[in-house]
Amino acid sequence: VFEGECCDPNIDRIVSAAEKFNADVIICAGGGKSLDTGKAAAFTLKAPIVCIPTIAATCAAASAVSVVYNNQGEFLRDVYYPKNPELVIVEPDIIANAPVRYLSSGIIDSLSKWYEGRAAMQGIENPDVYTRSAITLAKLLNDLLLKDGAVAYEQACRRQVGRELIDVIDINVYLTAVIQSMGQASTRGAAAHPLQGGMSLVKGSHQLLHGTKVAYGIIVQLFMEGCSKEEIRNLSEYFHGLGVTTSLKALNLPDDTETMRMIAEKANRDPLMRKMPVPVDVDTIVDAMKRTEIFINSLYSVDAAKF
Repeated sequence: VFEGECCDPNIDRIVSAAEKFNADVIICAGGGKSLDTGKAAAFTLKAPIVCIPTIAATCAAASAVSVVYNNQGEFLRDVYYPKNPELVIVEPDIIANAPVRYLSSGIIDSLSKWYEGRAAMQGIENPDVYTRSAITLAKLLNDLLLKDGAVAYEQACRRQVGRELIDVIDINVYLTAVIQSMGQASTRGAAAHPLQGGMSLVKGSHQLLHGTKVAYGIIVQLFMEGCSKEEIRNLSEYFHGLGVTTSLKALNLPDDTETMRMIAEKANRDPLMRKMPVPVDVDTIVDAMKRTEIFINSLYSVDAAKF
């Protein structure tokens, strides 16, 4: 039974257990951390992997990457694989009966493929066919989720498996993984995921789902890019309708300048941050984080941040 983080000790434990009985295949079921751990072990063992997600909070079940943390939940690295899992099995009834916040997290994490990909594309002079395909699919993903995501969320709240929920599960698990694989060397990354990684340093952040932290990262990224207040407001309201309010204060995290700077310093060291279409340093990240606090806290009447 998996417990804790996708971390090196857990990966080694699965590898050791599988080696003892000469496992022919690794079968893992659960959420993203357990699936990422299983993929890492399977890669080490050179064994095929079967992933059975019990939630649709990320694309971990179908993607060719594992996100590795330390035992305390601090982000360490992304590990990329030469191929995607051999088999992914999804039962919509299981997803519909999981806590709805996991579906919300998956919708937001999927949307990041468009917002990060759109930003990264601005720095690519001659995109190849894979890059163009990835960004085209990311735009389709964005349009579908903005259209049907809220309906699917309401269906999941009622434990109802409707067409919209099935479509959103497919987007969260499969389409997002396809986009990630096709754009892995080009459109994957900008500011949202590095900020998510930076938040892993903050005490109290580990109970937040990956997609919740990515939502915060997307809004900060939009401020960094100089996007319109209208776009930021519309997306913030969409996230709010999914149960996520994107300020540190609203997420019950420290919102002082020292904490922001700690997050920004780690985020700025992430190579993915270099894909941003504007100059980025720690100060510009912190400035965007402060503007996010003011804007979101005012929008939703959260107690004002004190910097």
